[in-house]
Amino acid sequence: MVRGSFFRRCFLIFLVICMSFIYPAIGKAEQKDWIRVGLERSLSERRQLTIQTNYITLGYCIYGNFEKETTLAGSKGFVVKPATGYYYIGKKEYRTYKSAKKMADKLRKLGVSAYPAVTYHSSWNIYVGGSTRKETVKKQYKKIKGRYNLSFGKLQSDNKKRITILTDEGIIVIDTDKHNAYPQIASNSNNRQGVNLIVVENCSYRGRLEIGRYNKNTLTTVNILPVEDYLKGVVPNEMSSSYPIEALKAQAVCARSFCYSRKESVVDSNANQAFVVCDTSHCQVYGGFSTETNQTTAAVNATKGKKLWYHGKVIEANYFSTSGGATESAENVWGSKVPYLKSVPDNYESEPEKEPWSFNFTTKQIQNLLKNRGIDLGKIKNVFVQKYSDSGRVMELKMIGENDTKVWKREEGRSFFSLPGNKYKIVKAKEKPDKVYILSGKKKRQKRIQSSYVISGNGKVSKMSQSVEQYIVKSKDNMTNFARKAPKNNQTIKIVGMGFGHGVGMSQSGAKGMAKEGYSYKEILNYYFKEIKIQS
Repeated sequence: MVRGSFFRRCFLIFLVICMSFIYPAIGKAEQKDWIRVGLERSLSERRQLTIQTNYITLGYCIYGNFEKETTLAGSKGFVVKPATGYYYIGKKEYRTYKSAKKMADKLRKLGVSAYPAVTYHSSWNIYVGGSTRKETVKKQYKKIKGRYNLSFGKLQSDNKKRITILTDEGIIVIDTDKHNAYPQIASNSNNRQGVNLIVVENCSYRGRLEIGRYNKNTLTTVNILPVEDYLKGVVPNEMSSSYPIEALKAQAVCARSFCYSRKESVVDSNANQAFVVCDTSHCQVYGGFSTETNQTTAAVNATKGKKLWYHGKVIEANYFSTSGGATESAENVWGSKVPYLKSVPDNYESEPEKEPWSFNFTTKQIQNLLKNRGIDLGKIKNVFVQKYSDSGRVMELKMIGENDTKVWKREEGRSFFSLPGNKYKIVKAKEKPDKVYILSGKKKRQKRIQSSYVISGNGKVSKMSQSVEQYIVKSKDNMTNFARKAPKNNQTIKIVGMGFGHGVGMSQSGAKGMAKEGYSYKEILNYYFKEIKIQS
């Protein structure tokens, strides 16, 4: 019996040791399907935020598990602000909000500003102060010094981490100095459709919120939610829900792949890196629950878990609006070759989301743009494209001034002029921009497009339009644009272009065209991304 008991005890000890290693692993496994999204579009750099949900749970996410701290009520919602003042911090720790609040209420009866403060799961303190005037806080502390057997540390200034949340019961201070973790906020109620949502500044989000300062003077808001729910708020903001379902499916897979290729942050309560993925076009535009549509949600659900893989890794599946006839290879945009991001003809872009565009710039405007970048070329004498890629995008744009010259490479010229895309031509005064060469046997002659005739599909012959800004000529593997008129002023250049976006990866307008022609989302993706696999 003694021997058996000994072995049982050894086995239990072994099991406990194993579980201590397994538990974090389980937490990390759960985190793989969740994401932290920085809400930067409308909630960036705020000094105050209002949560309009009336009942919330405050808690900490630890190893992927949300641990409830306390439930709070706010009949008018909850107001969150940075806590920039001075505080005396009590040394006694309390296990619950109620016990810390009970003591804070006692101190407030003595005429001081005392608040329950949470620093981590089941770790509460009393904070006294909050004023940005040091002397005011010192006077308050004198009223409670030595009372109720409480002791406090030295007066603490703003650490750029503390925030406050105003509830029906008063203010709670949140501090991350000890454990470097902000609590997360979950809603306790569902909408009429039964969806659990939390509302902040009139925007509804699935999942939880984490609001903190992250070493700044303003608030940063992070939405923590399952990846599949996140995608429901991405796809309708990146592609029109009116597009064919197969195009929307292709978009969902691209968005999911982009997400997993960038998703490095964990969902645990965290005060180091707030997020890796944001809700702007810098990453992917995410609008939360209020932007979801039935059609785009169906596309997300139909492709659940599907991602693009290349040699065992999820790829950053780049996409953009409109190519203007052909996509671009990655090296001609970002400088590095990517084997699955090669230029392809975009023959199905028959209904481009972005029509051909044009802009006029005077030499004075160009000088001012250069000046804003700290560049002085002197009076501008010439601006021209020095080199094109095979797809027709500008590789080198040269500017010649009286004092110096400047060459912009790849996307630099587009960025300089704030153009929709990098597929453009520069037209100057006195030029005939629609001039083309026509081969007749062995002879070659010049002709202007505007003086030509076009034959329609039914055989009708008509003269070229004299009102359009540009003529678009389609070839077997691309499209080319020709301006109809040149600028009249010698001090003005006209930039005429096609396409919208960087041009690498999947063209959303092309995906729409392919879907209308009956191609499946897998066929669309395999066309734009080379040698990839589509799998979970």
